[in-house]
Amino acid sequence: MVFATLRNSLASLKLGFKVYTNFGGNVLGDIGFSLIKAVVLMMIWAQLGYTDSAPYFIAITLLIPSGYYRRLIIRRFESFVRQGWDMSLTRPIGVFLQISMKELGRLLGTLTVNITIGYIWLHLIGVNINLSIVLVSLPIVFLFDLAITYAITGLAYYFYSLWGFSSILSWSGAILGGKLIPLALLNPAAFRILNAIPCVNRFYSITMAVLQGVIPWSAYLNLGLWSIAFFIMGYYIHHKGWKKFEAQGG
Repeated sequence: MVFATLRNSLASLKLGFKVYTNFGGNVLGDIGFSLIKAVVLMMIWAQLGYTDSAPYFIAITLLIPSGYYRRLIIRRFESFVRQGWDMSLTRPIGVFLQISMKELGRLLGTLTVNITIGYIWLHLIGVNINLSIVLVSLPIVFLFDLAITYAITGLAYYFYSLWGFSSILSWSGAILGGKLIPLALLNPAAFRILNAIPCVNRFYSITMAVLQGVIPWSAYLNLGLWSIAFFIMGYYIHHKGWKKFEAQGG
C-alpha cells in the first residue's frame, strides 16, 4: 500500500512537470508575472527610500518558491471530498500526495527557469550568491508547504469551502513573510516576535541567507519543527474527518 502510494505520487510529479512544461504558455505566463511583480515592488520600495530593494525582491520573487501552488492543492482536494470518492479504495493521504506531487511538478517547471533568471539578474547588478543554499532550502520549504497544506485540507470534511483558509495562508506569507514588505524595515523588537512564526522563516529568513551567503540553520530548524506539528495536526484532522465522512455515507 505504501509503495503503491509512493509510486503513484512520483508518477504524478513527473506528469505534472511534463504537462506543464509541454504547454509553454503556462511557464511563460508565470515567469512573466514573477518578473513584473519583482520590478513593480522594486520601484515602489525604491521610491519609499529602501535602496537595497532590488536584490531583495529579485531573490524573494524568483529564487524562493511561491506558495501559490498550495492553494491549488487545497482546491483540488476540496473538490475530491465534495465529489465523495470511494474511501475504501483510496486513503486520504494517498489522494493528497498524488494531488500535491502533480502540483509540485508543475511548480518545478517554472521554478527552474525563475532561479536561472534570478541568478543571472543578480549577477548583472553585482550581487553574487551561492546557489547551493537555494537548492538545499528547496526540500525543506516543500516539506513545510506540504505539512501546512495537509493540515488545512483536512478541514474540507467540516467546511463547504476552504477559500478563506487558503487566502489567509497566502496573505500571511505575503505580508508577514516579507514578500510585499521588507521585514528589515521593522523595529527589531517586532521582528523578533514575528521571527517565531513559520512564514518569516519560509520566505524572509531564507532570502536573506541566500543574499548573505550563510546557511540559515535556525530557519531550517523552525520550519522542521512546524512541519512535524502540522503533519501531526493534519493526521488528527483527516482521521476525524474521514470517520465523519464514512459515517455520513461519503
